[in-house]
Amino acid sequence: MTAPRVRTSGRPTSGNGASSFHLWWSVPYGRMLSAAAVTLEVVEPPATDRLVFWALQVSFVKPGGGGAHLGLQWNRRHPGGTAVNWGGYAPDGSLLSGSASPLPSTPDDPNTRDLLWWPRRPYRLSIIPVEEPGPTACSAGEGR
Repeated sequence: MTAPRVRTSGRPTSGNGASSFHLWWSVPYGRMLSAAAVTLEVVEPPATDRLVFWALQVSFVKPGGGGAHLGLQWNRRHPGGTAVNWGGYAPDGSLLSGSASPLPSTPDDPNTRDLLWWPRRPYRLSIIPVEEPGPTACSAGEGR
C-alpha cells in the first residue's frame, strides 16, 4: 500500500486559489444534532492579498441531507478586504440558491457579501437546518 501524498508547499490547488485547513469532529453514530456553532476569532489578518477563508461547514444526514458553510473572508474584492461567505448544499452536493441578503456585495456575488470585521474580535457562527426542504434547506447566521 502506498502512503497518500501530502502537499507541503506551493500554491493552493483549489479553483478559487484559497488555502484550506480542516478540523473534523466525529459524532457518534445515531446521535442527532440540531445545530452547529463556533466562535471564530481571527487573531492576525493575513499578510497577503490572496483569498483566505475561515469557515464552519456542516453536513446533515437527516432529514433530507445537504449541508452548509458560513465564514469570514479576507477578500480583496470587498471594501476593507473583509467579507462574509455562506452557501447551502442539496443532498446531491449541488449549491442551493438560498435567499437574498440585505448586505451589499461590491462584486455582486450572491454568496459573498461586504462585511467589515476586525481581528481580535470574536464572531459567533451558527448553522441550523430548517424543517421544510427546498431551496433554503438551512439557515446560517453571524452574530457577535
